[in-house]
This record gives sequence, C-alpha cells and structure tokens, in this order.
Amino acid sequence: MIEPTETESKATLDAFIKAIEQIVEEIARDPEMVKTAPHDAPVGRLDEVRAARQLDLRWRPKATETAPVAASGSAPQTTPH
Repeated sequence: MIEPTETESKATLDAFIKAIEQIVEEIARDPEMVKTAPHDAPVGRLDEVRAARQLDLRWRPKATETAPVAASGSAPQTTPH
C-alpha cells in the first residue's frame, strides 16, 4: 500500500503512477526482468540477510582513495585576537 503525503504534487503522483504502470507491463512481458531488478543502479540488489548479520557501520576509503586527515582533539584550536 502506498500512502503519499499531502505535500506531494499531482505531477509527482502522476509520475509515480506512470512508473508503476510500466513495471506492471514489464511483469506481463518478462517477469524475470523485474525479479532481477535493478539493472542500471550503481548498486545491485542488496543482500539484506548478510547486511543484518555482518554489520558494517563504519565508512572506510577504498584502497585508491586517501583517507581524510582527522583533527586531533574534540574542538578546533583557536588563537585569541
């Protein structure tokens, strides 16, 4: 069930309805296409069971990226004027 908020415009709701209608058409033509979606997203289908069992709550830079340098101490040091 979808329950949009009162702040959604008619254009937004119409676009949502159009997207749902397209999905329904895709289901009728090729159900496997919908089952394996998303196809062009930067991340594929997430493994929710693995995510729940193996929590990864800390961001780590990739090996090719450089990590940002963290400032020491809890507050930035300032000099009086």
